[in-house]
Amino acid sequence: MPAMVTDGSSKRNAILDGAIAEFLAQGYAAASMDRIASGAGVSKATVYSHFASKDRLFMAIMERLVLSKFADILEPPQFAARLHEPPERLLRHVAMTMLQVPIQDREYLGLIRTVIAESGRFPELAQTFLKEITAVALNSLADYFRHCPHLQVADPEATARIFVGAIAHYLITQYLLSGAEIIPLEESRLVDSLILMITSQKN
Repeated sequence: MPAMVTDGSSKRNAILDGAIAEFLAQGYAAASMDRIASGAGVSKATVYSHFASKDRLFMAIMERLVLSKFADILEPPQFAARLHEPPERLLRHVAMTMLQVPIQDREYLGLIRTVIAESGRFPELAQTFLKEITAVALNSLADYFRHCPHLQVADPEATARIFVGAIAHYLITQYLLSGAEIIPLEESRLVDSLILMITSQKN
């Protein structure tokens, strides 16, 4: 039995730690708030005092595992400040951040597996992920393509989807579907090709 925690911030972090382990092991539907409370060393009432529902708790996990790691490529102000940055440098930073975070954090990959696996029964989970993460990233990138003085992109929205989609497909096939030996491809080849495709549209 874990030791009881008393500090408010420590309790919240302990709950999130316990919830991550529970969701990754059991999935969303089978996750038990009782087991999360037990794993965190708090009462079930304490869990609900911090997170009003299971979906709120799952969203908080999403924020910890995803939003905090991708803040500098998800938030529009970051892209606005980088408007005049050379596309080669910015796009490589975005691509490598998207590629390296999942490799360095196995819990992130587990979260993505959970969202995909539960999307049929709980479409709101997948929709929340798309709204809070994917849509924000696509909008920020499309806005950069639209206003960057170094580029002349014919369709900023479609180009943003191609860029993000190619990287997402790589992560899914190489890591979620364990396809690294079946359809191998070096990250650098993918990133270099994407950057070349986009920067060739210069004025």
